[in-house]
Amino acid sequence: MYLLIPSSYQSSDRAGLDMHKFGQLLEQRRVKKYGEEDERTWIAAQRFGTSQSRFMALYLLKDTSTFRYYYRRKLELGLDDVFNVIICSLYYEKEKSQLKQELIRSLKLTQNLVTEEVALFQIKQFNRDLHALLSEERQMSITPWSDVRSATTV
Repeated sequence: MYLLIPSSYQSSDRAGLDMHKFGQLLEQRRVKKYGEEDERTWIAAQRFGTSQSRFMALYLLKDTSTFRYYYRRKLELGLDDVFNVIICSLYYEKEKSQLKQELIRSLKLTQNLVTEEVALFQIKQFNRDLHALLSEERQMSITPWSDVRSATTV
């Protein structure tokens, strides 16, 4: 039996990330989750719940300016742990992941931004959340990837 599956669906790790569309998807998720609540409300919420903290980690990937803005305020806002999880996760086995390499490049990350090591389970959880976001993106037909390849047979 042959199935036609776009090669972009064969792996959750694809190159050619369109950061603008990726950022739009994250902003849509923020509005859906928190509505028009101000920044202080949804940032404060991340301190009290695992799902909010996990969302915040993804939201900070929205774009370089968002990442840098909150990184500069990480201690004030209590986001130091969140940034450590993001950066450690993106550097964990990055050579196996074009997605991680693209995010590191796009966000201009370096390992010296990490202030404290994180547990392996946190890294794996972040990676699962990131891949789940990308699966959701495919279901919504918002493809933030510029190199969607032609269909292949399996």
